[in-house]
Amino acid sequence: MNFNFTLPLLISFVLLSCAKKNFTKELTTFTYKESQELSIETTDSVFISGSLEYVNSAKLVIFIAGSGPTDRDCNNVGGLKTDAFKMLAYYLKGEGISSFRFDKRGIGKSTKVQESDISFNVFVEDVAAIVSHFAPHFEDIILMGHSEGALIGSIVSSDDNIHSFISVSGVSESLDVILLDQLAQYPMLVPLAEKHINEIKNGQELSEVNPMLMTLFRPSLVSYLGSLFEIDPKAEVAKLNKPVLIVSGSCDLQVPDTHAKALHASIANSDLVIIENMGHAMKKLQDDCANAVEAYSDVTMELNPKFTTAIADFIKN
Repeated sequence: MNFNFTLPLLISFVLLSCAKKNFTKELTTFTYKESQELSIETTDSVFISGSLEYVNSAKLVIFIAGSGPTDRDCNNVGGLKTDAFKMLAYYLKGEGISSFRFDKRGIGKSTKVQESDISFNVFVEDVAAIVSHFAPHFEDIILMGHSEGALIGSIVSSDDNIHSFISVSGVSESLDVILLDQLAQYPMLVPLAEKHINEIKNGQELSEVNPMLMTLFRPSLVSYLGSLFEIDPKAEVAKLNKPVLIVSGSCDLQVPDTHAKALHASIANSDLVIIENMGHAMKKLQDDCANAVEAYSDVTMELNPKFTTAIADFIKN
């Protein structure tokens, strides 16, 4: 794999992943349209815009996108064009399952904010606000996070309003470990990155940043990185006492399935599914995974059918 392909994946990763109640939940009567654009206000007056695909009030899946400027459909201005969440929403609708997908703050139709004002905890609070909005209107709420969205979802899923959690291509190590691991194939960059990671962890001002690492360690991103360095994904998912599905693809170049296996090992009541011929973009790939990179930018490529079936089966059962 050449440098020009791998480093954008690295940078994309960091830019901007209970048992059923034994009582009947009393729902607040509310009428939703079959397909509806919604704007949900968060605790700091930021409005999160999203798309609701409504079938009934039995189950609602809330999709949480991965890192970077990734929108509600799993596309971004950096070249990611998959429509993965849109495709999954339409598939689940056909299976009788409602869903909500949204633009993170600062992205798409949601309120624009400064990058320096964003921290990982803010994204967690936004999802919690979305859950609070829908909780009175649906029997079961399921969170499904992809990549970094899986980490967000694992934290919010401790909320009693969440029935179950799905992690798709979630990482099992803290971000500092992930960054150094991905940079290992570029030995000259590792000690430089280690220095900046320690500076961020210790609350120090960054020393001069090598131009090859400037996009990653730019000043406006320091607060966001610092908030992520503190979080252990395995510890977060281990806190959950509810149904958990952990999914990975055998062709995932960005987050290999070893992460899914480590997450699964950390929580006793989880199910693990490794989807053959699926990469990070959740698409159906060739047997040799040769088109895994192409899947990031080919909106016409279909989702892996084994993936969509696994998601639907878990939600229904």
